[in-house]
Amino acid sequence: MHAWYADWAFRQSISNLRASGGDLTNFPLAIVISNHKYLQYLASSNGNDIMFTDLDDNKLAHEIEYFNQSTGTLHAWVNIPVLDSSEDRSNAVYMYYDISQSGSQQNPAGVWQIGEYLGVYHLGGNSNDSSVNSNHPSGATGIKQTNGMIGQAYEFNNGYIEYPYNSCLNTGTAVTISAWVQLKSLGMYHTFISRHRGAVNNNYYFMVYNSDKALGAVYNTGTQYYIYGQSAFQAADLNTWIYLVYTDDGNNRHIYSNGVYFDGTTGGANPHTIGTDSEELTIGSDSDAGRGRRMYGVLDEVRIEKTARSSGWIITSYSNQANPTAFRSLGAYESGSRGIQIGGTVSGDISSGVFIRITGAVNYQTNTDGVGNWSAYVPADVSCIITIESNGYISVPSSYTASPASTTLTYNFTLSKGYTISGQVLDKTSSGLNGITVKLSGSMSGTTVSGNSGGFSFAVSNGEYYLDANGNGYQNIAAPSRISILNSDSTANIIRLVGIYSLSGTVYERITGVNSRIAKHTWVQLEGDSTASNKTGDNGSFCFLVPEGIYYLSALSNGYLSNPEKKLFVVHSAISNITFTLEKFIFFVSGNIRDRYGDPYKDVPVMLDDNYNNIEYTDNNGHYSFTVYSGEHVITVSNSGYRLEFASTNLQIKNTNCTDVNFTILGSAIPEQNNPVNFQIPRIIYLNHEQKIPAAIYISEKGIHECRIGIYSLDGQRLETIFKGKLQQGFYPLSVQNPGKLPKGIYIFMVQIQKDNVWKRYCQIISVIR
Repeated sequence: MHAWYADWAFRQSISNLRASGGDLTNFPLAIVISNHKYLQYLASSNGNDIMFTDLDDNKLAHEIEYFNQSTGTLHAWVNIPVLDSSEDRSNAVYMYYDISQSGSQQNPAGVWQIGEYLGVYHLGGNSNDSSVNSNHPSGATGIKQTNGMIGQAYEFNNGYIEYPYNSCLNTGTAVTISAWVQLKSLGMYHTFISRHRGAVNNNYYFMVYNSDKALGAVYNTGTQYYIYGQSAFQAADLNTWIYLVYTDDGNNRHIYSNGVYFDGTTGGANPHTIGTDSEELTIGSDSDAGRGRRMYGVLDEVRIEKTARSSGWIITSYSNQANPTAFRSLGAYESGSRGIQIGGTVSGDISSGVFIRITGAVNYQTNTDGVGNWSAYVPADVSCIITIESNGYISVPSSYTASPASTTLTYNFTLSKGYTISGQVLDKTSSGLNGITVKLSGSMSGTTVSGNSGGFSFAVSNGEYYLDANGNGYQNIAAPSRISILNSDSTANIIRLVGIYSLSGTVYERITGVNSRIAKHTWVQLEGDSTASNKTGDNGSFCFLVPEGIYYLSALSNGYLSNPEKKLFVVHSAISNITFTLEKFIFFVSGNIRDRYGDPYKDVPVMLDDNYNNIEYTDNNGHYSFTVYSGEHVITVSNSGYRLEFASTNLQIKNTNCTDVNFTILGSAIPEQNNPVNFQIPRIIYLNHEQKIPAAIYISEKGIHECRIGIYSLDGQRLETIFKGKLQQGFYPLSVQNPGKLPKGIYIFMVQIQKDNVWKRYCQIISVIR
């Protein structure tokens, strides 16, 4: 065995015919393979793991023009360092493939080497340049894909492909232009390739002239050096692939047709060189401004080379490309240290022609031979599952898992005749339902699909089983059927399904009057013969799938009532356009407390429904707000220490917010006569944890006095300082900011005033209730 390249798992040798007329260096060999079963399941889907070497383990550059894993088809170009004309060894290659390898192994630049190829256009799937120059097209018109000589090609119907100018297109002293051509008409021009714009330009072109003769020419500063083909093409040549080649080495010009000299009339002196300019390149027409002399026919494998190829090169290229499968011979499959061959035997009641399936990292199918043997290649470091398929027979075991850790290469199966569980899937009218998924569970499990009359069948062994079915808009609302198998079949099993229908619609939210908007993410409840709940989507829609029956639907959302509250449906077909409208039933009551001049009052306590646990305090703008349900409510300004126009009001809330419940402060409470300090604080205070204690005092002492105001315990300990500073005669609203410090009990509200250097104390007893 020859050396093995790196750690590739699989390979196959390919022998090729010898070169004609002498050894050929760096020859681009076309390798075409079809229906290759190992490329179908042991190569990656994009063919990137495919690579080529010579027999001495040297990697060869290659380009994949086309690869189809499902059919095992490969079109590749491989650089052969020396295609020998006298011995076979250097002409042979190995093709490696390994699905577990990563990264692309292609190297087009190594096939179409710099300095030799100016442009390589396969025209199979696209019109890109495969050479190292990568001079891709800038536009095209009047072309379409069709079958080519090798893979796909382009058909030109008064069309062309244009490529931008690139200095790499200048050939210098020699040129070879080649193409596979299929003409569709005679008596007109057919330009294959051109950098020609009138007689004064430089460069080259290759065409069939309107005399139906092939014409190749180069230019240098207006002088033309040309050669015609030997004879005109005939009607018999139409719609037939012809390999046309034009060469010019500065002294000799030749035209070849299918590898044979086809020289005719020549023009222009020798020796000569090929001129250079900035002309763009076109395939299918002249490169002049009008894109004249356009092609009518098919082109494939168009190439421009910077050397004049020999007749041996041209005849070998023709032989290789005209029939690639005849040019090569495929050797045996081989597996390396990372490739293993697995196999086994199927025995029992049936063994020949049994279907074997391998899935996982590879996907392969095969059948046992006449005596039950089977085999397959797999990479050693991947896992795969091996199963057997044979209707009416039971496999023991049902499957194997081959993993990298497994040392087993043999996987045997035994098939025995089983018993049958069969029956029909019917609707409520006893009509057969086809396309229904039928599930078997119990001692064995499986699934099948009912046929046109609703029929189904499973192959089973002795045991306990359950049957169930659903799908295609039907559902089994009964419990799965239980079946016991003991040495006999179970037939005429009936699974009766009911139709599954949709209940769908939209939920809206009432805004004002008759105006509504969609209600997103709102719960819709289904009750009746089955229950479920769903949220509406971003468009307010909902949908339930239910069997035939009686159902109720309702829409639910906190703070809203549904209109209607609930809907009844008798379902025996799909029902759509169901609507619910949500009506808001939580409202806002709000207002402001200001004096007669419109000035706001802060921290004024406002009570809802005479509930001391439901008190709000006005903010800096004198504003307060409550959230209420519909119905009757009372709003009261509670224990404020102010005289008001009215202290409470009654409200009736139906279906709107009430936002103008305002109170007007007329002034402070009337002070007691001859008292230096009048207190405006409730004697009994009901508190929750966060509530402030409102208070106010009126100081009748004239002048400015030092003052201290606070809350004290009965034994005289100060619990909180409310104010400390200078006050003059007047009314002062106050509040206790930290009521959380005061547990329920009895306290002293004390005001101390310094007059004539003597501190006088004025007190009021208060009770705190929580």
